[in-house]
Amino acid sequence: MTSEAAPCESVCARCWLGVRGACRLGVLPHLRILRLPPDTTLFYEGDRPCRFGVLRSGYMRLMRFGPDGQRRGLGVARPGDLIGGLPGRRIDHMLETVTEVVLCMTDSRGLEAGLQDDPGLRRQLIRDAAAQLARVQELIWLRGRLGSRERVIAFLLLSTRFMPVDHLPDGSCVITMRLPRRDWADISDTTPETISRTVRALNESGDLESLGRDRYRIRNFAKMCEMARLDPQEVALGASPRRAPARPRTQVTKPAPAGHPVGQWGVVRRQ
Repeated sequence: MTSEAAPCESVCARCWLGVRGACRLGVLPHLRILRLPPDTTLFYEGDRPCRFGVLRSGYMRLMRFGPDGQRRGLGVARPGDLIGGLPGRRIDHMLETVTEVVLCMTDSRGLEAGLQDDPGLRRQLIRDAAAQLARVQELIWLRGRLGSRERVIAFLLLSTRFMPVDHLPDGSCVITMRLPRRDWADISDTTPETISRTVRALNESGDLESLGRDRYRIRNFAKMCEMARLDPQEVALGASPRRAPARPRTQVTKPAPAGHPVGQWGVVRRQ
C-alpha cells in the first residue's frame, strides 16, 4: 500500500474523471492518492466510515458473509464509483480490491466541508446513490428471475458495460473479465463449476469463444442476450435489464437494502 498527498489541481488534471467534469472531489481538503494491491480489504462490515473518495482505476468486490459463513457477492466497484460514505453510518458489507487500484481519498471532515460548500459534490453523491440503487435492483432481478445458466450469461453480458471491451469489424466483441471466477460465481449466485460448464457449452455451440487469460469473444451479442432474457439495446445503453420483448415480465421494483459503499481507512491484506 502507498499513500501520497497531492494538490487538487495536479490530481484532477491527470484524471479522466476530472477532465470529463464527472468528479468534484478536487474541491475537498486533505486529498490523498491511495494505491492498493489485489486482495486488500479496505473496510469490513460494521465499520464506521472515516475516509471518502473515488475509485480512479481498478476493480473492487463488495461482499458479505451470511450466518452460515458463506460468502455472498454484492457487486463490483468500478472506476468512477464513490468509495466511502456519510460520516457516522455503519457499513453493511466488506470491500476488497480485485485488481491493483488507485483511489483519491479524503477524511470525514473534508467531506463534511465539501458537502456544505459545493452543490456539485452533493449532486455527484446523489447520482452515485441512484447508480448503486439501479445495480441492486439489477442484482435482485438477476438472482430471482433467472436460472443458473442464464445468470452466468447475463453477468458476462452486463459486464461489457464496465470491463475492457474490444469491438471487432465483424460485429463481435472481446471482453476481458478482470474478476476471478469465484467472484463471478458469487455475484451470479452459482458456482465456478457451473460457469465452466456454461462457457464450455457456449464454446461448443459457437456463440462464445474462450481466448485465454479471461478473454471471451462474444460472437452474437443479440443471440446471447436472448438466452439470458436481456434486451440488447438496454444492455448497451446501461439501463436496468428487462426480459427480451418476446418474453415479457413484470419489472422488479423492490427498494435497495440500506447502506452504501462506505468504508474505513484501515487496510488489511487478505491472507
